[in-house]
Parts: sequence; structure tokens; C-alpha cells
Amino acid sequence: MKNTTASIFRTLFASSAALLALSSVLNAETVLLFEDFSGDGATSLAGKTPETVASGLTGTTWEASGSFFRDGGIDIGNRTAFLGLGDFINDQKGDSDAIFEVSATIDPLAGGGNWIAVGFYNGAVSVGQSGVDNAMGVFLFRDNGEGDGYFDGSIVRDDVATGLTGAQTYGVTLDLSTWDGSTNFGSLTYTIAGIQSAAYSLTSDFDFAAVGFGTPTSGDGLASDFTLTQIPEVGAYSLFLGLVSLGVIVRRRK
Repeated sequence: MKNTTASIFRTLFASSAALLALSSVLNAETVLLFEDFSGDGATSLAGKTPETVASGLTGTTWEASGSFFRDGGIDIGNRTAFLGLGDFINDQKGDSDAIFEVSATIDPLAGGGNWIAVGFYNGAVSVGQSGVDNAMGVFLFRDNGEGDGYFDGSIVRDDVATGLTGAQTYGVTLDLSTWDGSTNFGSLTYTIAGIQSAAYSLTSDFDFAAVGFGTPTSGDGLASDFTLTQIPEVGAYSLFLGLVSLGVIVRRRK
């Protein structure tokens, strides 16, 4: 009996280690777009292909005004730079893994209420608009450290993090896994410096056609590590791993 018990524990340990490794692979985020802004500071960002472009987004290049440069520099405000997604996100609404996150490290350089926004935009986005126009889920980082979320055409005074200055990593998570097109349209969560806001429910259906960043009239700064990732839904994988684990134990005991 003692040997049998020890054998079961050894089996459980070995199975758990293998399943943990498998879980880390299955639950890994998929990088869909990545821009490191390592280019020339005198050349416009317009027309540049990001360093990483997922297969489903082939042909995606930056659309931007002359205010955005390939080293991440942003000069003169009231402009937007974005990457078109087509129907990539829209076609996955309601899927269990339809969870997307846009993040970037931004240093707003100017004072006096300056901010730079990053997030999702609809099909009407243009390079000559303010950073929050046509925006669904844009996180705003202001010089005074306020964190304001912009969604459904209104600003949420969340103040996720306060007292922050200089470059910070911030972003938006868009969860469309619960979308049903009638009573549930998904939710948005804002993050700054690792501090997360509450989840805000979208009240209508949106055309998530682009991701990008922009500024108000006075905005200028420096951007780096702009990333769009897709986050797999954990529950389905957890169930799968549980069934595999049970099968391994039963087989070993036989």
C-alpha cells in the first residue's frame, strides 16, 4: 500500500509538471502586432510595417500624419497614428478567446495638461483627428498622473493611478468573449504602471477597425513598444488540462 501511494504521488508530480509546462504554452498571449520604434527620427511613421505582424493581419502598415516619426517621436498635437485591422477583431466577437490588449510605453514630454492616448478605434478613424475622436477604449495618461478611460463617447474619470511622471506603460484590454450582439457588447479595462481599473461595459456594438495612439492639440512625446496581443480564454484550457490529468492518473494506476 505504501509503495502504491508513493507511486501515485510520483505520478501526480510528474503529470503536474508536464501539464504546467503545457499550460504555459497553451495560455501564452499571441502577439499580433509589435512596433519597437527603432527607426529614423527624421522619417515619418506613415507607411512603415511593424516589426511583428500576425498572418491574419498581413499588409498592415502605419497610417499617420507628419507628426509621428519612426523613432517614436510625436511632435505637434491633434493627430492620430493607427494600424488598420479590417474585420480581424470584429469576426471574433463572441469567441472564447476574443480578448485583446493594446499597450505601449509613452513619455508625454510637454507640460500643461498634455496627454497621449492609446487604444482601439472604429472605422471612421483618420490621421488628422484628435486622439480620442472615434475611440472605443482609449487610456489617457496625463502629466499630473491621472488615468482617465474614454469609451462610448465619454470620458470615465477613473484616476487609476496618481502621482506618476515620465514614461509609463499603459494600455487597454478589450474583452469580447461575452459579446452576444444584443444585450452584451463586451467590456474594457484600463491599466497604467501595472495598476488596473474596474471593467467598463460597452453599451452598444462597435466596429473595432484599428488600433493606435494620438494626442490633443498640445500633445507631444515619445512612444515605444506598441503591442497588440490576443489573450486566450483560461477556462477552456483549464478544463482540457484537468481531463488530460485525470486520464494520465487512471492509466498509470491501471
